[in-house]
Amino acid sequence: MPPKSVPPSLWIIILNWNNLEDTLACLHTLQAMPPLPLATQILVIDNYSQHDPRERIQQHYPQVKTIRLPHNVGFAGGCNVGLRLALAAQAAYVLLLNNDTIVAPHFLRPLLAYCAARPTTGIAAPLIYHADKPEIIWFAGGHVQLSLGHCRHQRHALPTSMPTGYVTGCCMLIARPVLERIGLLDEAFFAYYEDVDFCLRARQAGFVPACVPQSIIWHKVSASTRPSQGHTSPLKHYLVARNRLILVKKHGRRLSVIFFVLIINPIITTFFLLAFLLRGRWHKMAALLWGMWDGLRYQPQNPKVKPPPYFLCRED
Repeated sequence: MPPKSVPPSLWIIILNWNNLEDTLACLHTLQAMPPLPLATQILVIDNYSQHDPRERIQQHYPQVKTIRLPHNVGFAGGCNVGLRLALAAQAAYVLLLNNDTIVAPHFLRPLLAYCAARPTTGIAAPLIYHADKPEIIWFAGGHVQLSLGHCRHQRHALPTSMPTGYVTGCCMLIARPVLERIGLLDEAFFAYYEDVDFCLRARQAGFVPACVPQSIIWHKVSASTRPSQGHTSPLKHYLVARNRLILVKKHGRRLSVIFFVLIINPIITTFFLLAFLLRGRWHKMAALLWGMWDGLRYQPQNPKVKPPPYFLCRED
């Protein structure tokens, strides 16, 4: 007898790093979802948090699989652990979901329906609102302009589902053929811009990412890298400065790369350095300069990138 076919399944991958309460709140909202037409597995990847979260997660949500990594491998590396497991389990779809999100009970059905009806879409995201200001949209599609280093969110409501330049890794439904065609997230990014890179690679392979406004979630923006003072941590300044350069070098045309590296990036860097100088933010200044230097050294033909400095990765 021929082997039985594996029924279609969805894996939801959530990365946890030092924000267990947010993760538990996210799991609580996922638990409120009505049953889906395909088997669903939730997987929490702990990216070497200061405290092991597995006991508390299993205590409250025994149906959730939990893996603790031996060290912090970044957002891209942590998600890739889950993506590999989902692919090995023959998942038809994988949802990357930030742990600092709250989901509407029926948010998955429009995403699944849209991708199922349009195989060339491959990647879909919901309409995402701010959790602390639920009337304000945080993401309704994304636009990329590599010559300026711009990867910006559209922030006004869409009349209907629409193709978009990229979708945010905050909540990204990926159909299996996309992963089979282009591979996983690029771990050189560690965190930030890996979602833009993934979508640009998908577009080059013929897929058209989309935002589906019938699907809604709420996001506690940048909870994992939020500092105790100010709005942006030194770790995020390092990663954004470095990864913006990596993205432009990896995907931009020659003139776009030259224009950004020689004109736009120095303007951006000077603005932030002056702001840090006036406010005495020496730690952030060092992180920004370090990130810019590592980004300038990146070469697409030799894409291996070292992880961020250890002292930055230790921040909560």
